[in-house]
Amino acid sequence: MVIYYCHFVMDKKKKKKPIFNMKSSLCVYYSENSKLLKFLIFYIDRNESEFIQDIIKWVDSIMVNRTFLNVARYLVRIESRVRDIYQHLSMGRNDIICMVGIFETGGIGKTTIAKENYNRISYQFEGSCFLSKVGGLIQLQKTLLYEIFGISLDFHDIDRRINVIRHRLFSKRVLLILDDVDELVELETLPRALDWFGLGTRIIITARDQHLLNISKVDSKYKLKILANDEALKHFSLHAFEKDEPLDEYHVELSKQVLQYAQGLPLALTVLGSTLKDQSIHQWKSVLNRYKQIPDINIQSVLRSYDSLEDNEKDMFLDIACFFKVGTLADVIKIFDNCGFSLDYDI
Repeated sequence: MVIYYCHFVMDKKKKKKPIFNMKSSLCVYYSENSKLLKFLIFYIDRNESEFIQDIIKWVDSIMVNRTFLNVARYLVRIESRVRDIYQHLSMGRNDIICMVGIFETGGIGKTTIAKENYNRISYQFEGSCFLSKVGGLIQLQKTLLYEIFGISLDFHDIDRRINVIRHRLFSKRVLLILDDVDELVELETLPRALDWFGLGTRIIITARDQHLLNISKVDSKYKLKILANDEALKHFSLHAFEKDEPLDEYHVELSKQVLQYAQGLPLALTVLGSTLKDQSIHQWKSVLNRYKQIPDINIQSVLRSYDSLEDNEKDMFLDIACFFKVGTLADVIKIFDNCGFSLDYDI
């Protein structure tokens, strides 16, 4: 939302009646959107009540047309991460198109960070779109035009479709977020897609595989890190107790077991906290013992990156897990290199 502050000068002789003179009032606003300035100048000599009503209608129209993405209720360390991404995006420059890649394993919060950035900066753009599982070039074209302009591209004439896209998107400052990209074909469309947008456009890509980001030639990469112990404890406590810390010493000790199991992954901490909320000490112990034997299906469904690996990568993963329980990383790399595998690339 555009935030602005207006200073009203009070007439000393008529204390109950404010003088609304925009030429003498102090108006400070925080936005790169020139439409606000034009709006204020146009209404500078309007009646006070009419002016206020127009402001309300204008802000309301922005809120109605703007989409807010749903994010988690409790967000730990969100501010520093959002600030880091903001800096990577070089938001102060409108003479470039900037692509930023966010990567790391599943369950660490890539989608959450991307959504939070979308909610905070999308108002600064002429169009914005959050896409998950992009697909090919045609699907990207159709989705962009529908999400940003409400246009459905049902015709199959390639030249006509491209002309419509260029006409609609050319010179537009757009915020585009491609979430959870896991296939090369999804990123092969980007070089051509960049020609559609105007300067000032920002693109955020989230992926588990850093190699995909290298192929897409992003301008900057940001690796998400797991939560530190104190952050993990706070994250878990917010979900389990709705407080920043455990209730008592018994819960402190049990919470330590949770942290050991979750290994700093926000997803695991969220699932465990929600599961254990309002449960007795006996139930806590029972649940934790069960998780040690049978991992939670909600956690594993997100963390299971093995299924998305190529066949040779699966073989290498199993070989390392079964036969290289001891030894150095250098030894493992040397053995696989001698077998014709590029461990640096595949892993």
